Amino acid sequence: MQQVLGNRTLSLVLKRRSYGEDVLSLQEIGHLCDSKTTLRERHVAYLRRQQTLRNILADFTAGLLLEKPRNIFSSAAEHFAALASSNIGPPLLTGGSPALVIAGAKELQLLDILNRRFPKTFLAPIMTTTRPPRRKDRPGITMNFLSLEMLNSDHKAGKYLEVGKTAEPDSKGELIGTTLEAVACIKARGAIPLLHISCERAIVASMCNKIKPPPYKVLIYDDIQPPRDVVTSHFDTIIYEKEIESLLDALATTVKKFYPKCSSREHT
Repeated sequence: MQQVLGNRTLSLVLKRRSYGEDVLSLQEIGHLCDSKTTLRERHVAYLRRQQTLRNILADFTAGLLLEKPRNIFSSAAEHFAALASSNIGPPLLTGGSPALVIAGAKELQLLDILNRRFPKTFLAPIMTTTRPPRRKDRPGITMNFLSLEMLNSDHKAGKYLEVGKTAEPDSKGELIGTTLEAVACIKARGAIPLLHISCERAIVASMCNKIKPPPYKVLIYDDIQPPRDVVTSHFDTIIYEKEIESLLDALATTVKKFYPKCSSREHT
């Protein structure tokens, strides 16, 4: 089968090779291009079936032809912002299983641990940060990157479940957060969003009123730094265990109690 490679795809392959990462084969690139074509066709077919969306797009197109703005992107942002309500979040943010927010036990890979015990149950939303990308980062896949101004603007507009300072050792005050859209994407895949974040960010998530039911928040700590009373009031469950095995058993028990479907998926 003949493979047609665009300049953008080739540059991506060369860039990945220069970084010493895995390189896509020609067959894989061909499959990627085919998947993009199929996805585009599905999107077009969906729009054709949705009369309301067709009317919205027709109205926007007519406005462009009439006003002829110099910057189409800014004009589109203003046009659709006027249609949006500040009380309406992304779809799939109401109903279903709530997101699971865990604070503490930073040294443990809790997403991997829980998915080994409850296969195909939890997924981590792609977070957004203001720090510069690193070589191992894959923008849009492992992390999204925004300027500080854009992230603050989106946060004020109510587009985030939580935002806080990064906890990395070399941090220079950069911010990191989870958008409501990222949470909705996980729920759309039939999985439970899992956020393993700092205590401060978990408290911010507990105060978000745009997601129903609200996230289920778990605080894990030991006797070295017990939480203050004002902190514990923001959490639904507090786990105090010194031993890792006991901690993981307690966490699994909590998850099965609050997420009944996990009991049927448990791998022992």
